[in-house]
Amino acid sequence: MVWLGFVGLMIALLGVLGNNVVVFALEADTVEYGEWKTGVRSEGSIYAVVSFTRKCGQAIGGALAGWALSIGGYVSGATDQTAEAIGGIQFAAGYVPAILALIATAIMIKYR
Repeated sequence: MVWLGFVGLMIALLGVLGNNVVVFALEADTVEYGEWKTGVRSEGSIYAVVSFTRKCGQAIGGALAGWALSIGGYVSGATDQTAEAIGGIQFAAGYVPAILALIATAIMIKYR
C-alpha cells in the first residue's frame, strides 16, 4: 500500500506548507505592526528572536521525540519491538502532532 503512504505524505506536506506560510507572514506582520505602533522599524531584532525561538522549539521537539520513544517502551537495536512500543511510536508520530496541529489551528482561527 505504497500509494497510501504517498497520499499521507502529501497531506502532511500540505500542513507543513501552511504552517511555514503562516509563520513567515506573521513575522512580517510583526515588523510592520511594531513600526506602526512605535515608529521604529526593528526587523533585525524581531527576526533574531524568531530564529532563536525556532531553534529552541526544534531542540525541544527532538527531545520530545526521544522521550516519547522511551515512554512507549522502544528498545534501541532490538530487531522486534513490543506491541506497546509500536503503539507508542504510532501515537507519538500520528496523534500527538495531529492534536497539536488542531490546537494551533484553533489559535490561528482566533487571530485577527
